[in-house]
Amino acid sequence: MQNYISGKISFSSGTAVVNVDAQGETAEVKLNAANCSRAGGVYDIFVVFDAITGEGFTDYSNYKIDLKAELYETDNEEGNITNSVANDYPIYTNAKINPNIIKALKNT
Repeated sequence: MQNYISGKISFSSGTAVVNVDAQGETAEVKLNAANCSRAGGVYDIFVVFDAITGEGFTDYSNYKIDLKAELYETDNEEGNITNSVANDYPIYTNAKINPNIIKALKNT
């Protein structure tokens, strides 16, 4: 992660906030459900990070984040709640333009 993310990654929901360093390949975060925001049966958890990008108009970056969330009854991870596992892979794109293409199209 440290090659693609600068500094810390923040996980937050309601009053529950956990910040982890962007080190290694994975980050495990535990949030107390009692402090999390919930609408009906859905918990809202926000993930904030600073992606490392290049400089200039021609640099860009694409990130795919494999995300897995589970709910547990206790802190010892011995009894995750049935059917509570959710997987997703948000994709973050920071694209920049190449002005030469725009100039070429303008001149035609």
